[in-house]
Amino acid sequence: MTALLGAFMAFLAIRGALDPVGAAHGFGADLAAPLDGFFLQVKADRDLAIAAAIFGLLAYRRATPLLILVGALLLAPIGDAILVTGRHSLGYALAVHGSAVAYGLALLAVLWRTRGQAR
Repeated sequence: MTALLGAFMAFLAIRGALDPVGAAHGFGADLAAPLDGFFLQVKADRDLAIAAAIFGLLAYRRATPLLILVGALLLAPIGDAILVTGRHSLGYALAVHGSAVAYGLALLAVLWRTRGQAR
């Protein structure tokens, strides 16, 4: 599950870097002007850094640091859902960002159960 999260973050980074207009639309906030895509590219490099941190901690084989990182990262989709709700329906925000929160919570539960086993 953790590797899937890392792969998804890498996907978001690549998509944001190569197709910022499409990435913004998928996020739930269309760009006002194509030049605003620069900010999606900035987000893309941060998503890539998050993916690298996830894979680095996964290679370290310790659930507790991953648990802390994933818990902290859950703030992003919660905030995203709140922001997107102002532009789209609550249903869209929950489908896109709420599903990320649900996945993160499930991953936290798995990491919580396995912390201490992979030593």
